[in-house]
Amino acid sequence: MLRSENWPTLLEPIIRKYVADALKEIPEQKNKIFNVQKSDKAKVEVTSVGSLGDFEEFKGQVLYDEIYPGYKTTYEFPEYVKGIQIERKIYDDDQTQIIKNRSKLIGVSYRRSQEKSAASVFNNAFNAAYVGADGQPLCSTAHPSKVPGVAVQSNRGALALTHANLVSTIETMKAFGNDRGEKFLVNPDTLLVPTALEDTALEIVSGKEKPGTADRDVNVFQLAQSRYRIKSLIVWDWLTDSNNWFVIDSVYAKIFLDWYDRIPLEITQDKSSNTFVARYVGYARYQCGWSDWKFVCGNAV
Repeated sequence: MLRSENWPTLLEPIIRKYVADALKEIPEQKNKIFNVQKSDKAKVEVTSVGSLGDFEEFKGQVLYDEIYPGYKTTYEFPEYVKGIQIERKIYDDDQTQIIKNRSKLIGVSYRRSQEKSAASVFNNAFNAAYVGADGQPLCSTAHPSKVPGVAVQSNRGALALTHANLVSTIETMKAFGNDRGEKFLVNPDTLLVPTALEDTALEIVSGKEKPGTADRDVNVFQLAQSRYRIKSLIVWDWLTDSNNWFVIDSVYAKIFLDWYDRIPLEITQDKSSNTFVARYVGYARYQCGWSDWKFVCGNAV
């Protein structure tokens, strides 16, 4: 009698454990570049800010600077769900592997869904249908500019991934300006590519020598003192275009590239289940996006 009435409840913590095991086994690429945070609010508003001027010589009085308010980005949190069913006969017959496999698939589905959501920021980076707070897609030639005398700034190119074009893209980023007409002090140190460009990227950034040179030229991307140093190569399976690639400032990415977990994955039993079929539901709420574009330069090839 105990089994016929309570077996779905007894199985619930086992389901949770297998889901947790699956989540530990699957790496999260998004955590390498996104500013991952928790939120207890129905929506989050993030406002970008301007810059300060240079330090000035103290002459008896502190001059307090003003910082302009930037664009406001609002994050709201849709609900995501996925469920599985376990038949009583599977439980009665102690079919542990079946229960384990079905449970772990919830974790696999959740992690895949999160990674695809995070990667969509870059998959839609050149798409005018997906714009940020400044009215432009993440990578655009027409970001409204606060730089005096400069109407727009660009963080979009059309260069194929080569050694020379990586240098050119880094130089483009280093020319980004702030609202005071100064350089934004970007440090491009991360290369983000799809799987189709993995071999090319490795050849460009990994070796001590510059690829394709007969005189064994030094590879500037490997020199610790180089302004072109690439510290991290990220190959992301969920980038959908096989030719597009991105250069990222990892410090600014952790400031401007946002991921909010409103409700981390929860596993609950659907109490409406009948005696012979137990149902378990995974539930989560999250959202991602960017509040400022200056952490990245993308090439739509």
